[in-house]
Amino acid sequence: MDVADALRVPPVVQAAAHIGWTLAGLGLLTVWLSRRRWWPWLALAPGVPILWSTSDLNSALAAFLAIGVTVVGALAYGWRWWPAYLLLASGVALVLLLAPDSFAAFGLLFLLVEIGIAARLVRRAGPLSSMQWRAQSA
Repeated sequence: MDVADALRVPPVVQAAAHIGWTLAGLGLLTVWLSRRRWWPWLALAPGVPILWSTSDLNSALAAFLAIGVTVVGALAYGWRWWPAYLLLASGVALVLLLAPDSFAAFGLLFLLVEIGIAARLVRRAGPLSSMQWRAQSA
C-alpha cells in the first residue's frame, strides 16, 4: 500500500464533503442576496476568472466562500469582526496544514456547522402539533 492509497478518502465522506461545500455556498449566496445594498457581485467576482480559465467549479466555490465570508463579516460586524476573523483564518491555516485531504475536511466542517444551524433553527421554531402543521401546509 503506497501513500496515495492510505490518504484516499472513502466515497461516502467525499459525498458528504460535496454536500457540505454546496450548502455552504448556497447559504452564503442567500446571505449576499438578502442584503441587496452589499453588492452581491463583489463576492462572485473572484470566482468568475477561475471558472472561466480552469472550468473548476470547486475552486470557484472556494474563492467565493473565502472572499464572501471575509466581506460579509466585515460588512455585518465592522471592526468587531477582525478578532473573530483572525481565529477563523488561523483555523483555516491549521486545516490546510494538517489535513491529508483539505477538501474533505472543510466539507465535513461546513456540514457540521450547517447541521448545528439547522438544529438551532428547529429548536427555536418550537414543536408543531399535527393540527398546526396541517393548518400551515394547507
